[in-house]
Amino acid sequence: MTDLDRLPLIESVAAVFPDEWLAFIISPEEDEEYEPLHGKLVAHSPHPDELYDAVNTVLWNQYVYVFFNGDFEHLQASYGDKWDAYPDPVRQRTYSGPKPDHLSQTALNPDPLPADLIELIYSAVDHLYATPNLNEAIRRLRLSRVRAAHAANDRLISLLDQALDRLEGPLPRLNELVWYLEEGLSELDLT
Repeated sequence: MTDLDRLPLIESVAAVFPDEWLAFIISPEEDEEYEPLHGKLVAHSPHPDELYDAVNTVLWNQYVYVFFNGDFEHLQASYGDKWDAYPDPVRQRTYSGPKPDHLSQTALNPDPLPADLIELIYSAVDHLYATPNLNEAIRRLRLSRVRAAHAANDRLISLLDQALDRLEGPLPRLNELVWYLEEGLSELDLT
């Protein structure tokens, strides 16, 4: 699929299936987009498990865009009784639309970001222990990278770049990454 003009607009197709999960094959050109505009509908269902089963059964080697076409309450209902079985961070990541009041920014990020650069890096490491929160660890390491660049600390920038490369790659080895960060920080003269 390379001719975008021949593919229908996702928005037009989605209007036909309110409050359902939709899966579209999209072109490689639009794969990098946050919300692709064109695609071919390949599956739809009011239940996410059915949709993902269909996508995993039929599609391989394709660029697939999946989303829920409705509001937060209908999204919750689509999971049925299983919704409460997911931990809060999973439920919050599943829905990307407007957040209800009870899912305020405070609820999404209960621990504030440390002001000190080194404390911020160690807070990212903390997010890799026990029950890892990769998204929050990556966010904190990226912010640390920006702060290190602002401080013109080239050695710390190099350490953070390598850590982010390892963390954002396929199947990151968290134990090795934590060891790498802790070892690297202890070798740097940060006083």
